[in-house]
Amino acid sequence: MRLSGLWIWLFYCFTSFCAAGEIELTPAETQWIEDNPVIRVARDPDYAPFEFKNAQGEVDGFAKDILAFCAQQVGLKIQDIQPNSWSDALALVKQRQADLVTVATITPERQDYLRFTESYISLPVVIITRTDIKENVSLHSLRGQSLATVPGFAINNYLEQYAKNVDIKLVNSVEEGLQQVSLGQINAMVLNLGTASYKMQELKLINLRVAGITDYTYHLSFAVRSDYPVLRSILNKALLSIPEMERQKIINQRLTLESYIWKPGKLEVTVFIAVLISIAFVVMLYWNRALKQQVKVRTSEIESKSLSLEEQIEERKILEQKLTELALHDPLTGLANRRKLLDRVRLEWSRSLRSKSPISLLLLDLDEFKNINDNYGHDVGDAVLKTVAEILTETLRDADMIARWGGEEFVILLPETELSQAGSVAERVRRKVENSKLAVGDVRIKFTVSIGFSTNRGGDKSFDTLLKLAEQFLSQAKQSGRNKVCGN
Repeated sequence: MRLSGLWIWLFYCFTSFCAAGEIELTPAETQWIEDNPVIRVARDPDYAPFEFKNAQGEVDGFAKDILAFCAQQVGLKIQDIQPNSWSDALALVKQRQADLVTVATITPERQDYLRFTESYISLPVVIITRTDIKENVSLHSLRGQSLATVPGFAINNYLEQYAKNVDIKLVNSVEEGLQQVSLGQINAMVLNLGTASYKMQELKLINLRVAGITDYTYHLSFAVRSDYPVLRSILNKALLSIPEMERQKIINQRLTLESYIWKPGKLEVTVFIAVLISIAFVVMLYWNRALKQQVKVRTSEIESKSLSLEEQIEERKILEQKLTELALHDPLTGLANRRKLLDRVRLEWSRSLRSKSPISLLLLDLDEFKNINDNYGHDVGDAVLKTVAEILTETLRDADMIARWGGEEFVILLPETELSQAGSVAERVRRKVENSKLAVGDVRIKFTVSIGFSTNRGGDKSFDTLLKLAEQFLSQAKQSGRNKVCGN
């Protein structure tokens, strides 16, 4: 699979830090560095190309480069600890035998003992299958089939909720999982796109392909032990100080989605055929008629195979176009997905900072959605999600961005919208959903939503902060009886 530079940028280069500058440490932060000049880092041994142990047994990867730059900027030294697995790395930080990990994604369980920096890179989780499976694959279509994942990966919490009818297989490593998929022992595996591409190339598993994209996105961060909040603050400032050229240099050195499989272009195919025909012509001059006939038959077979190769290349191009579309839109509702929303957020936040204009965010969640799935089936649940998407599209402005955030959650970004206006929009959406009905045979299903909202006034909050506030108000709406709107 050959993907363009733009494709790589869409998947990898959105980060939560956009500006670079000098680091201004507080007296407390400066004192902390003097008291703790060396930080102990528990490394993930099997998360290439972000962090891994190379053939020489040394730490390598993108996260190592980012942390090394940050540590140099603030005068910290790094002591590497190399556990046997990612689960062991988390355990070391939890037990205070290490100070941080560098390739962490926020989960509720980890927040009990870790404090996360801003994410330094975001990337989608894809589904890997064998090449003999031609159709696009989703978690929904994998029902009843086996799906590999590695213990301790953040997506495992997501799979527990949204892949309940899939046979989840825990494997010891990324390498083991991919090899079992390649051998047909497991149907598919979930991995972030960067690791998948790197590992398939390293292991030369040419019978594997990216067959689908999930709704889940990894936002990789540094995660420090919970009793070191000052270290988190220091690392956040160091991340913000990384110059754009330096960050791009690190990305370009480490991340590539160029395939390791040689695929000829049309010119190469034409030259190949021409050479074979020339050889056949020479042979015909010196051999008898029977041999000439054999050569003609062989040449015809080769031409047929060459045409088939061209057809395969064209099919792969069409698949890449479909994957590009899948990368930006939710396949069920047709709405934007997380990646497209985050791309829009980056533009709107820059505009808001320049013009000091407000941005509001609505976080919407379907009430009792699990009961709908349990009582009526997942097909009805999908129909409810589509109905909510249609209501949102009809109700909101063209300038607003609607995205399916995952499962039964939707995020609505409202540019140049004050808090009071956002509350009115949220209430209007809530009423329209409450008054809607979905006919399933002779049964009419009613459903409601709860909504949390918050506003960013002229850049006083980051997107992550605004989203967390909306989550808190959504929780209030749920706790106060559902079918409510909360915000401030």
